[in-house]
Amino acid sequence: MLNTLTLTQLTFMNMLKASIHDQSFLLCTDTSLSEIYDIARQQHLWPMVFKVIEPLPEYLLLPEMQRNEWLEKSMVQIAHQINHNEALKTVCSNLSKQGIDYIILKGLTCREVYPDPDMRISSDEDILIRLQDCRKCDEILKQLGFISEEEKMLSKNKSLNKLSGVRELHYYSDKWNLLLEVHLNSVGMENERNQSLNKYFENAFSHTSVLHLDDAELTMLDPTWQLMHVFAHFFRHFCEVGAGIRQMMDVLLTAQKYQDVIDWPVFMKMLADVSAEQFFKGIIQAGERYLDIQIRMLPEELRDDTINPDPMIEDMFAGGVYGCGESGQRGWSHFVTAPVYKKQQRVTGIIKAVLFPSPGRLKDRYGFLYEYPVLIPVFYVVRIFQLIWEYARNPGKMKAAQKSISQGIERSEMMRMYGIGR
Repeated sequence: MLNTLTLTQLTFMNMLKASIHDQSFLLCTDTSLSEIYDIARQQHLWPMVFKVIEPLPEYLLLPEMQRNEWLEKSMVQIAHQINHNEALKTVCSNLSKQGIDYIILKGLTCREVYPDPDMRISSDEDILIRLQDCRKCDEILKQLGFISEEEKMLSKNKSLNKLSGVRELHYYSDKWNLLLEVHLNSVGMENERNQSLNKYFENAFSHTSVLHLDDAELTMLDPTWQLMHVFAHFFRHFCEVGAGIRQMMDVLLTAQKYQDVIDWPVFMKMLADVSAEQFFKGIIQAGERYLDIQIRMLPEELRDDTINPDPMIEDMFAGGVYGCGESGQRGWSHFVTAPVYKKQQRVTGIIKAVLFPSPGRLKDRYGFLYEYPVLIPVFYVVRIFQLIWEYARNPGKMKAAQKSISQGIERSEMMRMYGIGR
């Protein structure tokens, strides 16, 4: 199978492999450290890459200012993670004292599967609570100094039923420099795909285990549901605007660490429900081919050596850690890839998705629509005129949107290669 990654991309993947397996590394003479620097920044993998780069002669030959920038960037991210850990322990302790069950999702739990947790730095932290506990949780977080980004939505929506479709609430703490996402459901309810994924976590509180963090015992998902959620999060992002290398490694390393106790038939059923079998097989090929991540207990049904993982990896490089690309230039591509999963015709699907985003997506972005859903049709009309006005008078924006939509068309073809939307 031919390799289609660029030399710089191959070098970056080899650095990640060396970091995971604690191996020595030799830098190819044609590789630019400045390009590696940019990719590490875009993928939020500073400490992991710096571990490999710091001993290199090429690094020592860099100007002192540039070397200090690498070092400082890595140390600052690790310091932020220490603050995040302390914040999360405080939040979870206070929730437990008030009788509120919680489950830590993603970030902190993913750190546990890396050889060194500091290889994987979280941008934010996530917890899952029950819908009926959201107001009590809101009070506790405010007492701890967190500021709610959905204050108006929470104060106006007296009925919890109107919050049932909300995926997450956002809280920020200056003290800990932390954005905390409080999930009311695990994956989201914006579309058919997310709803199919989300149903597997309706009884998440029956599938928990203990996460040890320093002297604290916190709650996370048990191994099978942990892999299911890490994959569901990755898959949701990938199908929308995209996902990064770090999210793929989260899936691979979670599967590797817990392979002996994962209920593989349950996981495979979830894959089948969202037509993600080929995609997962591509991830496995990427892990074996470029990161030497071997999962010996993987069922043979999830292995296919003929699948080429390069197109998905190239997409991850282009999208960065959140899939949006540099400066969010891939944002419009979602309006092209969204119809792929729904199997709509390309032109009609794109037009419909651009002009008429799903009510769930609108509500997530504009919280007041939960309280006043009757305004959604009015909002569609206003949106159409806003788009015409904004893009007709700004050629630069129009060109960027056209480029983003072109990228979306390319992404939709790539997604179909892995069975998504078939």
